[in-house]
Amino acid sequence: MAKAEPITTGEIQQNVTLREVMDCFFEGALAGYAGGGKYELSQDILGGKVFSFPTGKLVYIDTFVSNGPQSGGMTVISLHIPTVHLSRNGLLYLPLWMMQYEGEELTGDKAAIELVKAALRETYKKHLFFGGRGLPTFLSKTASRMCYYNNVDDNTTAFSRFSGREAVVQSPPGDELFYHNYSGKLLVPLT
Repeated sequence: MAKAEPITTGEIQQNVTLREVMDCFFEGALAGYAGGGKYELSQDILGGKVFSFPTGKLVYIDTFVSNGPQSGGMTVISLHIPTVHLSRNGLLYLPLWMMQYEGEELTGDKAAIELVKAALRETYKKHLFFGGRGLPTFLSKTASRMCYYNNVDDNTTAFSRFSGREAVVQSPPGDELFYHNYSGKLLVPLT
């Protein structure tokens, strides 16, 4: 494979804005896990699943693995780079933004997962950003004793750098049914 020429930050900034990357995030996230999007088996990660959502010059890619109740993954938004130097799948993408997440489904209660998806859908539809996850608090409309919480770390609430923890709690007595720790950031300065 031929060596690709490096691309400069200025060239990236001429091709994409922060608003475009954020719009790609909300559209891709709503079409993916939260919206019941179709994930393909990963060709590179045993047991991994991948969801890809192209939006013009950008692509949203969510990859995750689960091993029983344990799960983790990464979401990346990349810019398509037109080039004669092709990667093995014929496309070359430059990562602009990413988020990692990991956690556990503690009880196997599928209602907890459906609550997470509902909280995410509600947030993404409104284009609200709380660490890339759901609203700070979201109550289940079907499971009356479950509540979704998302605690974004105080100093990391922006799309450019963030971290936090989301959980579904059964109350009473307050037992956690599900949680994810997450973090992410812009990889290229954009305005």
